[in-house]
Formats: sequence, C-alpha cells, structure tokens
Amino acid sequence: MIEGGPAVSRRGRRVLLLALVAVGGLAGACYPNPDELRNGSGGSCQSPGSTCSLNSECCQSGTGVNEGAFCIEQTGLCHATCTLNDDCVSNCCVPVTGETLGACMSASFCGLAGVGDPCSSGSECASGSCDGWCQESCSAADALCESAPGTLRNVQGFYNWCFDTSSGAACFPGCSTNSDCTVYGAAYTCQSGPDVTGVTAKACSL
Repeated sequence: MIEGGPAVSRRGRRVLLLALVAVGGLAGACYPNPDELRNGSGGSCQSPGSTCSLNSECCQSGTGVNEGAFCIEQTGLCHATCTLNDDCVSNCCVPVTGETLGACMSASFCGLAGVGDPCSSGSECASGSCDGWCQESCSAADALCESAPGTLRNVQGFYNWCFDTSSGAACFPGCSTNSDCTVYGAAYTCQSGPDVTGVTAKACSL
C-alpha cells in the first residue's frame, strides 16, 4: 500500500507528496487518458482527466474509476486512485498527501520515459518495454503512437509512427536524417515507408 503524507489543501484538493514516491513497485505515476477512462454516469460528475477544484466534483465510480478519484492540485484535474503502477494507464502511481491510495498521473511525474524515447531497459519506460526506445504495440485502428497520454511527440521532438513488423504492428520514433537515429543505437538509420494507415512516414529502424 502507498503511505500518504499529512495534509489536504484548503480548497479540498489532494496534494501530491512527490518527495515520498516509493522507489520499488510504486515508483511511478500514471495519468488516465480521459478518452479511455470515460465515466458512464451521464455527466453528473467529472471523469478522470477533466478539470476540477474539489474532490467532490470527481466521479467516485464508473468506467476507469475502481476505487474513487482525487482532484489533484498540481494539475487541476480528476485522477483515478491507485495502489500499484499496474493500476494506471501510464504504469505510474504517485502517493497523495494524507491518503492511503495514490493517484494515477502522467509518466513524467515519476521520471518514466514515453514511447519513442531512448532507453536501455524496460524499467525506464512507462510502457515497460524497451528495445533502443520505449516501445508499444499499435494497430491501424490505434495508430497514434502517443509518447504519453496527451503528448504526441517523443523526447527527441519527433512524432512516433505505427509500422507493421514480423511480430505485429509497433510504434517507431520518427526522424528526418540518419543522425536523428544514432541516439537509439549506431546501427539505426532513418528509413521511409508506408505506416499501417498507408501514410508515408520516416522512422528509425535497423
């Protein structure tokens, strides 16, 4: 379980005590995508990812909200509660001041890299998968390859692209020239081809 800190702000929003983020299995934070965690209550409360000023405004049940939600002061948004990184879309659960449950936040809150960012091991990635860059599967129906929820570009400043591979479609970091790909490994070059939707794109590959 997450051990929270001591206080709640005067406006009733929970304050993330980032200094007490656990180092082990709770070393991350995840931010629920409002499109994926939409509450089915007909709009009588604010779903995760929606703006808020008080906890009471956030949906405490519904799709994507298993054990309630907090209104987090740092973002001004409703965030689903969590106890483990795996509970969250971004694989990152941050402790909340004065609470036993944490809040799902964006991977940046706990230093996890996004899709298309350079990495050396899966533990560095919000997706949990690394092979030169933080990887994630994709499809023609889900080809956006966001680096993180709400963030289209990776840390190198390029869009990621969804390409077919022998083991299924996966996200590849975009590029303009070969030099843009050396950060992922000396063997990678900038190659051009159609992505899963038929759009011609340039991405780093072997």
